[in-house]
Amino acid sequence: MMMRQPAIVEEEHNNAINYPTEQRVERMFAALKNRISIQPVFICVILPDKDSPIYGHGEASSAERSVPRKPGIEDQLKAVVATKNWPDVFHYSTQVRTQPAETEMIEGLYEPGGDMVRDGVSKSQFQECLEFEFTALKRACEDLEEGYNPGITFIVAQKRHSTRFFPQGNDKTQKGNCVPGTVVDKDACHPHNYDFFLISQNGFIGTSRPTHYHVLVTENKHLKPDDIQSVTNNLCYTFGRCTSAISMAAPAADAHNVPTRYRKLVDT
Repeated sequence: MMMRQPAIVEEEHNNAINYPTEQRVERMFAALKNRISIQPVFICVILPDKDSPIYGHGEASSAERSVPRKPGIEDQLKAVVATKNWPDVFHYSTQVRTQPAETEMIEGLYEPGGDMVRDGVSKSQFQECLEFEFTALKRACEDLEEGYNPGITFIVAQKRHSTRFFPQGNDKTQKGNCVPGTVVDKDACHPHNYDFFLISQNGFIGTSRPTHYHVLVTENKHLKPDDIQSVTNNLCYTFGRCTSAISMAAPAADAHNVPTRYRKLVDT
């Protein structure tokens, strides 16, 4: 990223750690306002450590605070993300709800009048996923407009598996991993189901773990397997926190990270 010389560099005082995190953020913004007369277009914040509590009080984008109460020890958070300004698929709207622990299916995915339109789905739950969540999506579309029945391509992404691929010959990265964009859709896949493995990231440490994608429903007949695999790989480059490809399609990664972000919001 090429940038001009920064207009101002503000460093936090050594004793700032003695203040509450929210007050630390407010003090930094107040210092910026006092030293600069124009509205900044870009602010880069370097956190003091990986798990800094300051992160929970900074906002890169706005989000709806729709969590009705603080999650208890027996509750969990589930999130749904959606892009609504095609073709800018890297901007997402989010919804988060609390639901009882150990509940895999997202509760409240569809409610009359509009509400929420997953994470950790095992292969044994694919049929339940179709009956519960896919049906809820269809009902939500019908609720938006009578007769509205868009084609849906329903894909589950799995990271928790032990499958690894090792390149043969010279077609590999400097670390010995498969080159980013490698797709395996035969031999190691299910003999009947529609699935494929994708290594989208450039692994720098250890052996790259592929993401296993299961296409449970594809109503868009014009989308061929190569199209779905290409779109999935391209989505891995749209994650807002990274300038290169990540190991999973960005919508799935965002849905995984949003509950953590919301938990920080309700804890502050």
